[in-house]
Amino acid sequence: MLISIPKEMADETYPSLSTIVIKEEEGLEMEYDGFAQMNQELLHSDDGGLAHVKEEIFVKQEEGLLIPDEGAKDSCHTVKKFHQCPYCDYKSVNFGDMKKHKMAHHTGEKLCQCPHCDYKSVESGNMKKHKMACHSGEKSYQCPHCDYKSVKFGHMKKHKMARHTGEKPCQCPHCDYKSVESGNMKRHIMIRHAAAKSHHCPYCNYKSVTFDSMKRHIMARHTGEKPCQCPYCDYKSVGSGSMKTHIMIRHTGEKSHHCPHCNYKSVTSDSMKRHIMARHTGEKSHQCPHCDYKSVESRNMKNHKMACHTGEKSYQCSHCDYKSVTSGGMKRHIMARHTGEKPHQCPHCDYKSVESGNMKKHIMARHTDEKLNITGTS
Repeated sequence: MLISIPKEMADETYPSLSTIVIKEEEGLEMEYDGFAQMNQELLHSDDGGLAHVKEEIFVKQEEGLLIPDEGAKDSCHTVKKFHQCPYCDYKSVNFGDMKKHKMAHHTGEKLCQCPHCDYKSVESGNMKKHKMACHSGEKSYQCPHCDYKSVKFGHMKKHKMARHTGEKPCQCPHCDYKSVESGNMKRHIMIRHAAAKSHHCPYCNYKSVTFDSMKRHIMARHTGEKPCQCPYCDYKSVGSGSMKTHIMIRHTGEKSHHCPHCNYKSVTSDSMKRHIMARHTGEKSHQCPHCDYKSVESRNMKNHKMACHTGEKSYQCSHCDYKSVTSGGMKRHIMARHTGEKPHQCPHCDYKSVESGNMKKHIMARHTDEKLNITGTS
């Protein structure tokens, strides 16, 4: 709480208290001497000093503005928020929170640098968690289902829910979306249900709620920048999550999610969910508003609507006029038509292909007894 006491009263009653200056400019700045001693004297005085001082206590929130301290214990509900974000509608009580908000959601500035790797963070608390998780070496919590270990019990709890039990305790109040972590739920609500999308792409009409989403969009759609490098091969990705998935699929072979209906295993919980709905339950929760088409995944529905109804093709080839609905379609086009790259190599012969599906058909047709009926006729 920020307080201001008349100097005359402080000099007469508490000589040890020379100054109390509390102001909020570049961060929260406090200059004081003997404040702790004065606080103890106020609490234990027998001459009614507390009653006299209480009449002169004010909450100072901005330069020149004094607000009587009436129920100011709960600053989240009773104190006004004078700091307005210049980029969005966010407001805060103190300058420090506003500074963190702008760095996290708008400027992308991260002042805390890990001394062991390239990781950066806005807050020192997140840096501390990162060092404990990635560099401390001590991981005392062992997952009973796989080889995963963690520094904190909370991380282990999240891991088990995300990778093994499928439990998602956070329910969106606006739709059926559920998540393991409250942070993911907050991002979902901001992205899917918040009206304000203050970040505008300088290259196209895309808008986003957070600065990080815009940064990933620009790298993925426009600049082609991929800062994450695979330690095993030449693969690069925009996000660390994609890199982690790539390493598990292509190199380590780790598949921690087991289907309860068959022997299928997957790297991610989303893949397992899609498998169960597609192969076992037959559930297709996404219904096209224009036709009878249904899909397991929301992205398939989005692609269907763009391809069959709206005609929107947001991916533009950098070499020609070709446009596509999906990033995968654009990637395949560029490899097939421009670069000549064929990343899939047959393990039995010199055949190469752009798509994994074509490689699978080739192997089944040329190197196994099983013949795939390409045309669908018997």
